[in-house]
Amino acid sequence: MQHNRNRTVPVAIRSVAGWVTGRLHFEAETSMLRHLNESGAFFRLTDVMLPGEKRLRDFFAIHAREAAFVVPLSCEEEKHASEYAAESRRHEVACLLPEGPLFCSFDVLAGIRVSDYLMNHTQFIPVRRCWTPFRELPGTLSEPIEFGFLNSSRIVGVSEAGVRSGHESRLAGVIA
Repeated sequence: MQHNRNRTVPVAIRSVAGWVTGRLHFEAETSMLRHLNESGAFFRLTDVMLPGEKRLRDFFAIHAREAAFVVPLSCEEEKHASEYAAESRRHEVACLLPEGPLFCSFDVLAGIRVSDYLMNHTQFIPVRRCWTPFRELPGTLSEPIEFGFLNSSRIVGVSEAGVRSGHESRLAGVIA
């Protein structure tokens, strides 16, 4: 009988209830992005700290649709998250989520509008250089959050950052 090799990645997950931290479990051969998009209704976590608690829980399952923003606390995951290679263009955006705004950037194929990209992505997408006024960040995170996965189905609205009326965007200074 062959046993699947699993791995765990420490994560911070933002939900409407607050930040949940723990260790996400998935198959070693699977990228974290693929796991987030194909694992089913719940993500399984161990060594979990829930909002407002001071002790670790052994196990917690969080519903995938309630995970608005998943931040791997290990740099390894970023290497496996690029959807596009050299043909992409980085876009700075402001995303409004039920939990509050998230200012970040993500890569889109050259020639594709951000709105068209998001219309075709209803799952998690890799985002970079993130800043958010969400409630207090867990102690393991600081801004800018260099890399994470945004649940695009949680986006209420989105706008590209840019120049308006000859004035530089305040967001550009935050993300740069």
